[in-house]
Amino acid sequence: MILKNLIKGILCVAVGMMLLICREEASYGIKQGVNICLDVLVPSLFPFMILSSFAVKYGIFSGGEGKCARLFTKITGLPFSVFPAIFFGFTGGYPVGMSVAAELYENGVIDRKTALRLSSFCVNAGPAFIITAVGTMIFGSSEAGFKLFFCVSTASVITGIIISFFIKSEETYSVRNPCKQSFSDVFTGAVESSCKKMFVMCGWVLLFSCFSGIIGKYGRGQLSALWGVFGEVTAGVRSAEKTGGLPLTAACISSGGLCVMCQLLPSMKKCGAGLREYLTFRILNSVISYVLMKIILIISPVSVETFSYECIPLGTGNVLSSVLLLVTSVVFVADMSSERGRKLRFDDLF
Repeated sequence: MILKNLIKGILCVAVGMMLLICREEASYGIKQGVNICLDVLVPSLFPFMILSSFAVKYGIFSGGEGKCARLFTKITGLPFSVFPAIFFGFTGGYPVGMSVAAELYENGVIDRKTALRLSSFCVNAGPAFIITAVGTMIFGSSEAGFKLFFCVSTASVITGIIISFFIKSEETYSVRNPCKQSFSDVFTGAVESSCKKMFVMCGWVLLFSCFSGIIGKYGRGQLSALWGVFGEVTAGVRSAEKTGGLPLTAACISSGGLCVMCQLLPSMKKCGAGLREYLTFRILNSVISYVLMKIILIISPVSVETFSYECIPLGTGNVLSSVLLLVTSVVFVADMSSERGRKLRFDDLF
């Protein structure tokens, strides 16, 4: 215990010294993080967070008994009440879909395993970020943005289908509709909770941007690129664009990076999940995105602007190696989930 506390103390002092020595780089990174929050995060996520929270708290989709609701349940195998989580998970940005799923579970609208199924495919970047910020602004091609969005969304759907074979909703689970409240109470509550969540998200972005500024200044080659891909997703996309083109960018968007993971784990834990489940879903989703983009670019190459404003085709590569990577990922997921040599059953495990 003493040794552990000593190590923690040394690490805290080392980080503090690093921040003092590299204060200019840290300040620059935080300023970049503020720009990301003001230019990308708040405009694209905050309105969706309020709308999604209001839809759940007001119970707009809780009483779906019509033909559309029955058709939705027949196609997806999920209750119609999860529609807000799916819709906002594909349009609102990374934390929104998972936040809605956690809120549905806390309100007793869905069971735990349904929330787990949602967490496997409702964690996605929004179309504004992928098409505009990544496609148009980074790659200089709206076509690249649309193909990235199609690839990432399709990969999430495939991930959800794969997980549905292993996680089944509890047949005996009895759900309840959320308590009806007045419109003003629900709306003010949605705004208040969204402000708190938005503040926490911006805090994580600023923290990771701070370290990105330091690593970007003093990091050497692979270290800087590695942090770029696995740290904050915006910096990761820029790093992936330089090192791996569209396929690696698609995988980076699907994974979300460490910053998104820190934002989502509290919502995952509310649903009874943890780091293992999160990593399993993100790894599978990222590998599928990578393989899909490889295939899409071989069928229909994309020309993007380089720094010299010359157009180069992206998409050459070995499809076989991509397929083998996908198989390896599935084997990894199976190995993580097996217990004492028993037959793989995600339903028992989760």
